Amino acid sequence: MLLSVLPILSLATTIIAAAAPALSNPNTSLYVCTDSSWRGTCANMQITVSDCHNFTKPYAKTISSTGPDWGTFCTVYTSLNCRGKALPFTSPGIKQLGRYGFNDNIQSVRCDFIAAMKDHP
Repeated sequence: MLLSVLPILSLATTIIAAAAPALSNPNTSLYVCTDSSWRGTCANMQITVSDCHNFTKPYAKTISSTGPDWGTFCTVYTSLNCRGKALPFTSPGIKQLGRYGFNDNIQSVRCDFIAAMKDHP
């Protein structure tokens, strides 16, 4: 009986491993604006997932609203290299960072995909 179960377990493991899709593009987008409510100078930045991204001019310490792609979780930081005070958020983002003490105070960000949300309606 044990010998007949092993091939089935092996097949099940292969099927489960094949069901997880490989990410073809490890990037996501982060929309940032220098004014609240998605106004001012805005850009849709490409962010490499799981890497820290330091903002440069004109966005370093000037961001007042920001939002990631759907299915993405980001954390902004008050210091370079994803250090300092942190504020995590998901889509649709935060249109008034001042409510959280982060207006014109962000220097870096890190984003990751939320795998569980991939198939969520």
